[in-house]
Amino acid sequence: MQTDFLILGSGIAGLSLALKLANLGKVTILTKKGITSGSTGLAQGGIAGVRNFAEDSAQNHFDDTLKAGAYHNNSEAVHLLVEQGERALKDLEAWGVKFDFSLHREGGHTYARIFHIADETGRVVQEILADEIGKNVNITVVENAFAVDLLVKDDAVHGVSFFIAGENVSCLARITILATGGAGQIYAKTTNPRVITGDGIAMAARAGAVLKDMEFVQFHPTALDRPRDPLFLLSEALRGAGAKIVNDAGVQFVDEMAPRDIVARAIFAEQKAGKKVFLDFRHEKEAILQKKFPMIFENLLSFGLNLAHDLIPIAPAAHFFCGGVMTDLVGKTSVPNLFAVGEVACTGVHGANRLASNSLLEGVVFADQIFSYINTREKEIFAAKLPEEIAFPAAHFHPEEKGDLEIRQKIQELMQRYVGVVRRPSELDMALSELEKLQPQGTETQNLLLVAKSVTAAALARKESLGCHFIES
Repeated sequence: MQTDFLILGSGIAGLSLALKLANLGKVTILTKKGITSGSTGLAQGGIAGVRNFAEDSAQNHFDDTLKAGAYHNNSEAVHLLVEQGERALKDLEAWGVKFDFSLHREGGHTYARIFHIADETGRVVQEILADEIGKNVNITVVENAFAVDLLVKDDAVHGVSFFIAGENVSCLARITILATGGAGQIYAKTTNPRVITGDGIAMAARAGAVLKDMEFVQFHPTALDRPRDPLFLLSEALRGAGAKIVNDAGVQFVDEMAPRDIVARAIFAEQKAGKKVFLDFRHEKEAILQKKFPMIFENLLSFGLNLAHDLIPIAPAAHFFCGGVMTDLVGKTSVPNLFAVGEVACTGVHGANRLASNSLLEGVVFADQIFSYINTREKEIFAAKLPEEIAFPAAHFHPEEKGDLEIRQKIQELMQRYVGVVRRPSELDMALSELEKLQPQGTETQNLLLVAKSVTAAALARKESLGCHFIES
């Protein structure tokens, strides 16, 4: 199997990039499950951006992003993100996305600048992009394809081996782009779907790519505290619209509009002290909540909870990787021919803690950066000869064994307990030691373990608190 541009993953970053690269050559998208099964579809809040509104500016957005990121951000990447915000929104609209007229405000934002489609922005955007993908004759989508390992020769990437329908297959490509999302499933409590197991990060690491800022795992403060995998997310837009965070004594103990790391730690501290924590929107009329947040309202009813009448139990949950595979501003990794975009990538744009709703924006903006770079080097890229396929024996997929489920649960428990919202050096050291003892057989669990060890080792190496990496002595 051979293609010009191979994209692993089908979130907003991968799909928007595919639509642009299709103007240059043949594009193949490999996705682990269905084309709409990743994290993008679960993004409720929306996409941050500035559109020349008198009360807001790209500079304000820049300042908010740096403040939320504890000033660990790559300022050049942040400038690019906020300056290209309007163009990203226009690209989405050109593909058929229609945002609501009102703008949300979320934690860490000084202005209402979140463009949204009710409370299902991610799902609608992903479905629209997937529909456009389906119309494009230059794009091939391969679903239910588990990417196993990158094909490396002469220190460069030339495609990927993957497993599909019981067979190991190789796909050669001129350019390979990781758009596989994060790795929230290394934690017991996460908002990430079950397919988000760090496969792209693990493959990149095995191919020799540099990982960066792996210790910065953002926990969303307000996941519904009811058993489910993944946990049901309660959008930050709820707090932006007036919902309060209270403990079981009815006390507001945190500024609901503070950046996520601050809110998550405050909730964690209350729960550690034995208190229960709730989202309280009982002061708002039911009809208004149903209109503004229809999906959230209906989902809560399925749990026996009414947003307008009940206190909604909440807990922090692993949500977003601020670090990942290190890239430059055009998506290049440290390995030739390999690019990364979206949550799997670390451009430095998020710093030590992501500002709410910058992730969808990042996906579109940096996908365009990759396209622009490839577009200027089209002749050079197409002049390069692909190696013979026989030179790449496919790395074999190993199915999950019976013991892998226990190992997976052990990884998740260790990470949740010792490498979570609050960390202690002695516990990080113990967690890494325990992780080193595990020997999974299945490819997916091996990926989970590699990423878990990378996060824990990076957390151990950073001795001081910064953003969502909080050290408690």
